[in-house]
Parts: sequence; C-alpha cells; structure tokens
Amino acid sequence: MKVVPYPTSVIVENQNLKINYWTLKFLNRKIESSYVKYMNSRPKAYCEKQKKLLIQIFHSLILLIYTANYLSYIYANSISKSIIFQLTLIIFALIVTQVLFYLGFYYSRIEYKIKSKEQMQNPNKTSLYSLVSYKNSYYISFSYFCASIVLILNCPTAQNLIFSDLNDSALSCLPGLISLSFLYSSATFNSYNLLVLYNIVLLLLFGFLNLYQKNSISTSILEILLLFIIYIIHIILAYIYDLECLQEYISCKLSEETEPKQLLDNEENASNNYKVNDCIEELNNVLPTVQDHLKFPIERAVGLLTNISNDGMGRYSGEKSILDQISSNLDEEDKIYIEQSWSNNQCINVRKREKIQLKKSLENNLDKYFQLDIVLIVKQVSINWNFDSFDLNFKTGLKPLSTIGKYCFKLYNITDAFSLVESKIDKFLSKLEKSYKSNPYHNAVHAADILASALYIINNSFLSSCLSDLDMLSVIISHLSHDVGHPGFTNRFLVNFQDRLALQCNLHIDNDISVLENMHCSIAFSILAEEDKNVLEPLDNDQFLLVRKMVIDMILATDMGKHFDLLGIFRFKNHNSKSLENFEIKLEVLRMLIKVSDIGHAAKSNDIHINWSLLITEEFFRQGDIEKESKKPVSMYCDRETTIIAKSQIGFLRNIALPLYEAMNHCLASSKIENECIDQIKNNISAWEYRFKNDASRTLRDIQPTGLLSESPSTISLQGIKSHSDAILSKHK
Repeated sequence: MKVVPYPTSVIVENQNLKINYWTLKFLNRKIESSYVKYMNSRPKAYCEKQKKLLIQIFHSLILLIYTANYLSYIYANSISKSIIFQLTLIIFALIVTQVLFYLGFYYSRIEYKIKSKEQMQNPNKTSLYSLVSYKNSYYISFSYFCASIVLILNCPTAQNLIFSDLNDSALSCLPGLISLSFLYSSATFNSYNLLVLYNIVLLLLFGFLNLYQKNSISTSILEILLLFIIYIIHIILAYIYDLECLQEYISCKLSEETEPKQLLDNEENASNNYKVNDCIEELNNVLPTVQDHLKFPIERAVGLLTNISNDGMGRYSGEKSILDQISSNLDEEDKIYIEQSWSNNQCINVRKREKIQLKKSLENNLDKYFQLDIVLIVKQVSINWNFDSFDLNFKTGLKPLSTIGKYCFKLYNITDAFSLVESKIDKFLSKLEKSYKSNPYHNAVHAADILASALYIINNSFLSSCLSDLDMLSVIISHLSHDVGHPGFTNRFLVNFQDRLALQCNLHIDNDISVLENMHCSIAFSILAEEDKNVLEPLDNDQFLLVRKMVIDMILATDMGKHFDLLGIFRFKNHNSKSLENFEIKLEVLRMLIKVSDIGHAAKSNDIHINWSLLITEEFFRQGDIEKESKKPVSMYCDRETTIIAKSQIGFLRNIALPLYEAMNHCLASSKIENECIDQIKNNISAWEYRFKNDASRTLRDIQPTGLLSESPSTISLQGIKSHSDAILSKHK
C-alpha cells in the first residue's frame, strides 16, 4: 500500500557512538573511557573463567617446554653461556608474563570492587586503582609480546649473533610463536592496535634473524611467510573480537537511551498493582456472602489494599514519560483532550496450550446457520481487514453481534472443543446484544466490528499459533462484551455528574476507577450467571476462573484512562511466540489486542474510518450538549459549535492510534498489519490534514446545505455532522 506523505518525527542519530573502524576506537574520548570501564566491570563479556585458565595454563606450558629442552641439554653437555642465557631469559619471561597475566585478568575484579566501595563512600573521588583497571588488557597483550620476544631470541639464529658456542639443540621458535598467536586471538579487548604493532615488530625481528642465516635462505623465507599468514589471521580474529565488544557496548548504550529508566524500574510495581486489584475484586465478590461480623474487617482490608494500589500507581512514571513525549508537539486543545480522555488523572493453573484450529467443514455448512447474503459477509471475518460491520448490521436485521458471535464459536471450533450448548450460546449472544444501547458509536455494531478486527490481527500474526481454544473463547466473549450497557458518556462525565454508575463503582472500588469498564464486566457475567445463558457451564473450575480472569482483564484494559500505563509497560518489552507460553505475558498481549481493536476504525479504509469518526463525534457532541445545559465545563472536542473535527481526528490518529499500532506490531512483526493497518493510519492522517487545510476555520456554526463529502476533494466540507451521523445510523437500522 502506498503511503501518502505526512509530517513525521525525525530520528536523531547518536553522534557520540561513532567509531573509527581502522583503529576500533570511539571518536568521543569520554565514550571510549566509558567503554573500557564498562568492559572491565564485566569480565565475563570478554573472557570466561574457563577460557582464562586455559590461556594461562597453555601460555605457561609453552614456555616450560622450551625450558625443559634447555635443562635436558645441561645434563647431556657442558654448561655454556648460551644455555645460561636461554634459561635465564625463559624463566624470567615465565615469571614476568604470569605476573602481567594475573594483573590483566584478576586485578580488574579486585579494583572494580574497591572502586565501587570508594564511589559509594565518595562518588566524586577517583579510584586509586583506576589506572590498573584501564590498562588491564594492555598487560595481557604485553605478556604475549614478551613471551614471543623471548622465544625469538632463543632460536639458533639469534644464538649465533650472541655467542660463539652455538647451542644446536635449541628448539625452533616458530611452533611457540604460532601457538601463542592462536592462544591470544580473542584473549583481550581494546588492544587491537597494540596487537598489530606487536605482530609487526615480531615479524620484522623474526625475519631479520632468519634471513641473516644465509645458508638456508629458502627455508627462512618459507618460515617468514608462514608466520606472516599466522599473524594476519591473528589480527583478523582480534579485529572481529574487538568489534563484537564495541557492538555489545553500543547496544547497551542505545537501550539505556531509548528505555525510560524509571519505567523499567517500576514495571514490577505496575504488575503488582494489577495483582492487588485482582485481590480487591475477589474480596468484593465474596463480601455480600460473608457473615455480618466479618464484613467490617474485609471492607477495611479492601480499603487498605486500594490505598496501596493507588500509591503504587502514583509512583509509576511510565505514563508521564510517554505523555510528555507525545505532548511536546501538541497544541493546548490536544493536550487537554488527551489528559481528559486518555490518561488516568481522575495465579491460576494454566493447562498446556493447543494451537487453535479452524473448523474446515464449516464453510460447507454455513447455509444451515445463516442466509446466503449473510454468509458472504461473515466469511470475510479474520480475512478482510476492512470488514463492513455496517453492512452486517443491515443484512442481519440489526443483529450484528449475535451473528458474528455465533459464526466465531463455529469457526474456531469452540462449541465442540468444550461441548457448549448451542441454545445457551444463542440466548447469551441475544441477551448481550439487547443489553447494548442505541448510541451513535458505542453500540452492538461497534462490538461486532472490534471482534472482526481482533480476529484479523490474530489470523495474520504468530498469535494464531499461540492461542488455545480457551484463549479464543475469552477473546470472543471479552470483545463482544467490552462496551455492553455503555450509556454514551465518558468515565469523566459520569464521575463529574455523580451518575448512579459512578456512585455504585465508588462504593466497591473507590476513587472512581474504570466506572464503565467495571459495569461492562458486571453485566456480561450477570448474563452468564443466568441458567439458560451460561455458556461457560461445561468448563471445569480452573477453566472458568481462567476465562473469567482473561475476560475481565481485557475489558478493563479498554479504559482510556489506563492507556499510557498499559502502553508504557508493553512497548519496552520484547514479546514473541515463545514468551507467550507464560500466561502473564500472553495476557499483556491480549490487553493490547483489545485496545488496538477497540480503535480499529483508525486503521480502516478512509470511508469506513470517516463513518465511525462521525459517529463518535456525534456521541461526544451529545455529551457536550448536556454539559452545556447543566452549566458545567464542556469536555474537550465535545462542543459542536467550536470543535474542528479534522483537527481532533488528526490529534487522535497521530498521538493515540499510530503509536499503539506501532507498539503492537513491534511485538507481532506482521507485514500484513504494517501494510493494511499502520500504512492506512498514515493515509487517514494525510486525508484529515488535507481537509483541515481546506476547511480549517469551519465548525458546526457554519452549517451549509452541501453534504459532508462531495465527489471533488477540493470541495470537501465537514459540516452537517449531526445530520450525516443520523443518516449513517438510520441507514443501517
């Protein structure tokens, strides 16, 4: 899908993390110093314990082999100056290199502990051992250089230059040099330049001494060539190892910069809040059934747990960090709207999951359940992103919810999987549908629409292989029930007007939390509690509790006041098909699934999106009319006389819908969602921007006889919104 260009944020590259690929050094000296300290504080990053021991052992063994050779010659021949020189140099090199090796590998740990202790006592004080830590990789590379020099100076050619009594039994230095080279190929980090310099010096020294022996020039050239190849390989391996260390550090720094530190520190706190809220809910459920003398202690416990939950959410700063990022480029009206509507200013035994299976035989039997024209529509569920729920509503005679619900129970084999009673399914869906009010937006058509959106996302991502039959049952019930009984007003409106719903919620939950969402849960499970509508009756106790928890969690996630809380927790985690085996992680993804589906119209084709946008706008305007009549402040974008619809939709799509879909698809990594959904949101933004520029000053005060949309883009008008939304409603009734 071709995306119409629209203004986007610019990603700024971090210039401080640039490196010179010739020297493998950071261009910024402070970053270079930070890199060395980072690697020194994590010794396992550049050498494991077993590797360190092996290097030290084999390093010593190589020198000891040469020492043993010279010692054996002492017993076979008279002591010469050459032998004394060889033994002295080899033993001295063995001791020195071991000391250097110890300083390089072990002293950094001691220094790091001492430095940490000093910094705790005095953060501004520089550690006495910082120089040792900073140079630890140099000690190790220098031990390699010293050992190699000693071996070269003890070769027969070097002895000819020093002593007249040549020791012909001296071992050739070439095997030792090759062994040391491979041994140290990945022993250190940040010493690539030194290793290049050391190898050049060693090769020149070895070449000079070998070429000096003119009676075997061909052998000398072959030996030099062999050592040259070995050193080239050594340098390449060292380069690769240093580059991997640099990339590890850069990845660490980038993750620190992109993740709000406070958010990550408080993720566990946010997760615990959900568990506390679950406890509060369970206590409220048992409260009516307990004896009178136990009610007061339970009510007191609920109050204390509620305070703990509120304190915890107060400390959670994820919402603020994301809200600050979004609000930085907003005008005052958009800020007020987001603060009012999209921020919160106001364990079970899980059975082994099984891959969901579509009922293959259903397609041939659809005519048994639905009329032909309805069959053609419902067959698009989970396949067509731009599923037309308005058409479904019209063709089914105002029964979109019960129709799509019945179809999905069959499509995903839910009925057979749990031996559900079909008559109870029909009665449950029918009662649920009738419990929806005739609002412009929050109605049964919307419920059917978001289920279709969710099933498309599941079908076109790895979720299709991760969700069990029980999960799908929970998804279907939660999506169809998520707005049941919605009065057409926001939570904020109900609380400000002290509506009966808000007062009831306040009695049981306190602080007017998720007034509507708790009501939706209550109505859904009240219907399920009726004997002839209890579709969950065949489930065992564990299955029922699991479905109940998942349904409630998903419905509560649709509270707009929790939007930035949930998004903040979700967007900095890496979910995949393997991680969804964990129930809590799967529940996080399902919360996001219902959220993106709930505003699915934002990513639908432009005509579908505009229809839904006009309906939600009319619902807002009706709320604004009541607020005006009651002499109360009118909520942002609820005043039909001042609201510029194009502007409000641009803010919603850019600041709410697009980040939400991008976060979801960062998890799902679906090309279908990228092309069908995210690109379409960008197209819808561009379309509203075009209309805003051509109709910027118009509101409903300038009612004109022309229709809402004309065939010519240049004459598009956003007037007559009320009459057009009424037309949409009447058309599909």
